Amino acid sequence: MAEHSHRTLGIVLLVLGIVLLVVGVLAASYCSASFFGVCFDTPYAGGGYALAGVGLILLIVGLVIAAVSSSSPPTPAPVIYVPPRSVDSAPLPPPPPPPPGGRYCPSCGAANVPAARFCQRCGRPLPPPP
Repeated sequence: MAEHSHRTLGIVLLVLGIVLLVVGVLAASYCSASFFGVCFDTPYAGGGYALAGVGLILLIVGLVIAAVSSSSPPTPAPVIYVPPRSVDSAPLPPPPPPPPGGRYCPSCGAANVPAARFCQRCGRPLPPPP
């Protein structure tokens, strides 16, 4: 949020500087009495030049503020860490009742059919039948 407010301030100062510069130059060049294009008096010359100088300073400061605040990188969003759920923490379902003449897995203890080569519960190879 702070970057946008600084950039807005820079743009406001830039526009205000342009307006004061133009008004100051117009006031400095105003002539109330002229004869064949030659100005005999410049009543607003001193004030006009001062106003134009202030406008030029504001224009430069506004340009710098707007340029610096728009080139700054955006602030990254905060990272929220959510620990992953552990899949291994879920208990295994109870083994089915052993079939008659079945074989038991030495790894998980599950009962398997006599012709099985791999455990039906954990998938590990079963030892050869006796």
